[in-house]
Amino acid sequence: MKRDKYFVGYITFDDSPRIEIIRRTANSLAVKLFCCEPEEIIFSETRFQLDDISISPLTLRQRNKRFNILVKNWDIYKKSRNFNSQTFLHQLRNRLLCEYDHHSNKRLVKEMLLADKHVYLWRSFLESSSSLLCVMEDDALFYEDIHHTISRWSGLCSFMASTYDKNLIDCFSRYNLYIDCAGGFSFDSLDICADYICNPEGLPEGVIALRKIFTNTSCMYIMSRPLVVEMYKIVSENPGLRFLPSDWLINACAIDIEHQSISTSCFHFAPPLLQHSSVSSGASYMR
Repeated sequence: MKRDKYFVGYITFDDSPRIEIIRRTANSLAVKLFCCEPEEIIFSETRFQLDDISISPLTLRQRNKRFNILVKNWDIYKKSRNFNSQTFLHQLRNRLLCEYDHHSNKRLVKEMLLADKHVYLWRSFLESSSSLLCVMEDDALFYEDIHHTISRWSGLCSFMASTYDKNLIDCFSRYNLYIDCAGGFSFDSLDICADYICNPEGLPEGVIALRKIFTNTSCMYIMSRPLVVEMYKIVSENPGLRFLPSDWLINACAIDIEHQSISTSCFHFAPPLLQHSSVSSGASYMR
């Protein structure tokens, strides 16, 4: 029986003018990155729009309570116990712990719907036979120099194959792997304790390896099947996590996984493999 190897999901707004660009470039990039035939990839697209959906003040309080718990747990990873005005966490705290008004309501609804679409793609992936999940949001900006992008990805793949003594699909079938591909807040602003950063021999230039999972964006990431199993289980058992933005939903799941003493590996492309248009500029589209 034929086994699909790769699952690529992308998330768009129904009114996004970039839907066709994302669909075309995501399909093309996936085939080139994974060096495979199109029929070896399952493509899944999920859309959402805000309409007149709103959240209640009670939901906002529940969301802020969930985030306060996450802030407390995140402290164990930080270099410093004090908030710095430039740190990712401080900026996110100011963004989330906001007053209830029309503007924040619309933004929070958008973030919660977006997180829900990520979880939907996780579930869809688990219903397939694929080993590797790649998720892209519609604000991903692809560099025109696609050959350089592919070369950087291939370098990491070769490193993983030599490290685990497996081919790419075997790696993503057996180990808990997370790869952060897109640009977001700078890695330094995550304020990660150096104890979690490793520098294994043979690691390609422009890639940071970590002993624990961290993410600074959910614009584009790649996860292995065992890791998606764990992530989806945690969200299913803790539905309140869906109140968080998608990037911090991933971080919250990662903290839970660490508390279970489950071994994981995480890789960040720095500079990123592609850009996140919501927080950066200057990248060229691949059309």
